[in-house]
Amino acid sequence: MAIDTKIKTKIIALIVFLKIVSASAFILLSKTGGNDFDIVFSSFKDLSKEGNVGALSHDEKVAYITQKLDHKLTKDDNAYAAWMATSFAYEGQRDMLIKMAADSTGYESWSCDEMRDLIEPYSE
Repeated sequence: MAIDTKIKTKIIALIVFLKIVSASAFILLSKTGGNDFDIVFSSFKDLSKEGNVGALSHDEKVAYITQKLDHKLTKDDNAYAAWMATSFAYEGQRDMLIKMAADSTGYESWSCDEMRDLIEPYSE
């Protein structure tokens, strides 16, 4: 009978663990809308609507986007890591690098014209 009790305890613990994991996944997906790269996109859309965006330096644009992402994503999110890695890359490579990051995480069709226009003003 002691074996049955241990097995039951393990099964109950496993069920509780799975419920916690699924609840955490639900919270994370609802927070990011399922695609954290879309949050990067919406942050650039917000920046493009700023009245003085043309007067902002590259560093100011990066700070604006990073502040938005700090409130909407965690540092472990793929798009956040991609943004941090590419935001200070050489001009002309940033857009390509973040698209490659999105592609590598399953968002093959992701693109952000606003990002290209605001952070890569001289790219084609």
